[in-house]
Amino acid sequence: MNRRDVLSRHDSRMKARETLDTDVTQAKTNLHPRTIAGRWTAKQKAMARKTADDATHLVKKNALLIGAVAIGALLFIGRKPISTLSNKLRQARKTEQDPT
Repeated sequence: MNRRDVLSRHDSRMKARETLDTDVTQAKTNLHPRTIAGRWTAKQKAMARKTADDATHLVKKNALLIGAVAIGALLFIGRKPISTLSNKLRQARKTEQDPT
């Protein structure tokens, strides 16, 4: 082994050590709980945003159907008050027509 071989191996070891240090530092950063939590939060936000966008698109696409269903639900919920009001109006009309 001559001096050039020794220096070449030394340089190789130093480069390998630098690469290992860089990889270890990167792994520490990537595996830190704060980093993991941040990635998870970002992923959940992206999924929620996509779901909201999909829902908005679906509502816009089916607005007429949703409106009809809403009106039907309101009529179903309000059937008792509507029935009571119509009966009162009928009674009032009968009393106006027949004042006996």
